[in-house]
Amino acid sequence: MGKVIRKVIIYFSFFSMTCLCQSIESLPLKIFAGVNGLIYCIAFSPNDTLIAIGDGNGRIYVYDVFTNQMRHIINGHSNIVLALDFNREGTLLASGSADKSVKIWDLKVTVRQSRSITTSGGVTSLVIC
Repeated sequence: MGKVIRKVIIYFSFFSMTCLCQSIESLPLKIFAGVNGLIYCIAFSPNDTLIAIGDGNGRIYVYDVFTNQMRHIINGHSNIVLALDFNREGTLLASGSADKSVKIWDLKVTVRQSRSITTSGGVTSLVIC
């Protein structure tokens, strides 16, 4: 496994629809391409091996940080994904959306929705405790 990246600058472009990750310690630039909509939120897994990216089309892209390979595309929301967070083990991913839902995704082997919660408004932030 590669070096754990903790001190990073994350930025993304609304025009190129790519997410870029640059280490403050001058490690190579990581480019996570393949997102098909505007990027609205990102989250790193606790062990820094995965990055989740939420887009404006209700999709979530999960990438391996060290290989830049896309692990999963999750099509679970009908509107913009505005919030993402991993559990402490990095096996579950919570997503919140403008579609008024919070969804919990099991990432252990294949992606499976394990829970869905309907809210009274769009979800702009969330934390798994």
